[in-house]
Amino acid sequence: MDEKRAVLRRRTYLAAQLSSRDGIAWSEGVVRNLSEAGALIEARGAPLPESLDVAIPLAGVRTPARVAWRHGVLAGLQFQRPPAPLAPPKPIASPYDDDPNY
Repeated sequence: MDEKRAVLRRRTYLAAQLSSRDGIAWSEGVVRNLSEAGALIEARGAPLPESLDVAIPLAGVRTPARVAWRHGVLAGLQFQRPPAPLAPPKPIASPYDDDPNY
């Protein structure tokens, strides 16, 4: 099958934090694929509103989005503007980081 999408998508398995536009966090999900223009989300919990904010910390993404389609727990999100980069997550510290003999 030929891919006819305008923007290339990457398969992922990343945690997403989904919140209403007023900033109240209300759900989590899993990003199944991701592009510059949108994402395929597997939503967990409450149904997604038509407009929402999406944060994908491990991808460094935060952006407003709208639901383009739904099918069961899956939803196609269209980003309303290019994703703004988030600060990268801090690495987990080791108890030996400060030990010069390690």
